[in-house]
Formats: sequence, C-alpha cells, structure tokens
Amino acid sequence: MSANERENGIVAVTAYGLFKGMIFPLCFEVYKPRERLKPGEVYQTKPQIATTMIRELMAMGFQFELVLADSLSGESECNVISTLVSLKLPYIVAIRSNHGVWLPQEQEVTAEP
Repeated sequence: MSANERENGIVAVTAYGLFKGMIFPLCFEVYKPRERLKPGEVYQTKPQIATTMIRELMAMGFQFELVLADSLSGESECNVISTLVSLKLPYIVAIRSNHGVWLPQEQEVTAEP
C-alpha cells in the first residue's frame, strides 16, 4: 500500500473471474485502515476480506478452477492459504523473494526473471 493510498484510505480487495477468455470483476470490498473507521465499523485486514469473499462467492454457486493471490495472502495472520486448503481449492500464491516456503515433496517452486 502506498503512502497516498494510506492517506486516502481508498484501497479495494477485488475478486475477478475469467470466463471464455474474458476477465471481469465479480465483487469488491473497500479496505479501510483502522484509523479511517467510523464508529461501529469493524476492522478487517485485506486477507480477512478476501477469505470472506471466497466463501460468499462459493455460497452463490461460483466454482473455482484456480485461485490466484498476491504475497500478502500467505504472509498474514488470517492466512488465505489455510482457507483455500480447507475449501479444497487449487491456488497459486505469489511469494516475495526474501521469504521461504515449505512444499509437499511432490511439488516444486518455479520462478521466472
């Protein structure tokens, strides 16, 4: 999140779908930093918002062939990866170059420059 995004507090968590070669937004939720919340609003991290979206989309009948997520999704207290595993959804999550990852023996990491 850039300093400008933090100042304005306008950042969205967005779920996109791919259908017959077309990418389109399915839903979005505005993320607000704690200091921007109004009385009565509950703070949620971006990964918490993402996991809620995934569950809501599944409840609406959407089927996931593959979930793609940024590095924040696997590096937070609300781990999106554990949600994807519990829901038995296939996924690819980006990781930062300074982070390690444990994989099952049958999997390997690939990287492109």
